[in-house]
Amino acid sequence: YGISFVLVTINYFLYFFIREWRNRKNQVIKFAGVNFILLVAVFAYGFRPDVVHDGKTSLRISVVQPNIAQKDKWDPEKSPWIMGRLKSLTRQAAADNPDLIVWPEASLPSYLEHAEYHLEEVRDLVEQIQVPVLLGYVRLGGDRNYYNSGILINSDGSIAGWYDKIHLVPFGEFVPFRNIFPFLSDIVPVGDISRGREPAFFHLSNRKKTPFSILICFEDTDDRIPRLMAGSGAEVLINMTNDAWFKDTKAPWLHLQAAIFQATSYGRPLVRAANTGVSAYVTDNGRIRRIFSGSDGKATFQEGVATWEVIPASRKTFRLMFGNIFAYLCIACLTGNVIMIIIIKYYRKKPGGKSS
Repeated sequence: YGISFVLVTINYFLYFFIREWRNRKNQVIKFAGVNFILLVAVFAYGFRPDVVHDGKTSLRISVVQPNIAQKDKWDPEKSPWIMGRLKSLTRQAAADNPDLIVWPEASLPSYLEHAEYHLEEVRDLVEQIQVPVLLGYVRLGGDRNYYNSGILINSDGSIAGWYDKIHLVPFGEFVPFRNIFPFLSDIVPVGDISRGREPAFFHLSNRKKTPFSILICFEDTDDRIPRLMAGSGAEVLINMTNDAWFKDTKAPWLHLQAAIFQATSYGRPLVRAANTGVSAYVTDNGRIRRIFSGSDGKATFQEGVATWEVIPASRKTFRLMFGNIFAYLCIACLTGNVIMIIIIKYYRKKPGGKSS
């Protein structure tokens, strides 16, 4: 909302300058001064130095980018091949001695009630490499509903817990108003994924007890979810996503750019593990510190692993403490102006009211 405010203000000034320069030079000059101060403040904030995090122990986090095509993800005949690639990349990542290895969203190539042995495969793998693995999968809950989930497996193979995605994608994970308009099911044949009820927080089962939370898919673009996680104590945000839907377009990069706002707004580093890219590490100041790329330098539709030193953060930012209060103040000012205009016009229409 702040960036939108700056864009609108600058563009309105250009309009005001073109239209009123000859007739209202003093007002134009004053408005130009306000815009100059606004721009200086914005750029000064953007170029501020990195924060020194005293006492924070860095985490070595490895991300796995398996590059599985969307047409292959749920093909039962391809599941052994997919599992083989994921396990091979995980062993490769373990050689970097990370504290945590992250797989992308829905990386487990099966619904668990059909093939729980896939989860057992991962648990066996984790016991062998002795590194915790965070993976995405479609979970069948005790209520017999499906959830888009992330699960943490400790280095001893035990399940530390899971997180069910809260913010679902319309027509991708559920069909809105399906009960009211049943014909929508024929237009968009998507089975409904159930919505998670609460955030989840994880700690690694080693000496590094840094609390972290998971953002699944587009939850790293919805400011409510990251604020909920950061406000409850998460010091690192991990986004597991699958942008294979977008193919080789600008969309995966736009997704990354949107995610940057959450890191800088709430002062938390953000690590992204994407099926086909873009996998990246964004600092708590919103700087893209690392991007995974293949041997040809391309970041999307490349297979491989990357390991980064991630510095946790727990500082209180304005957005974390006050949320969208700036937007609400703008709405209040706009509403107040509209009310004043209505009152003035009503007063002028009354007998005896001023006409000028």
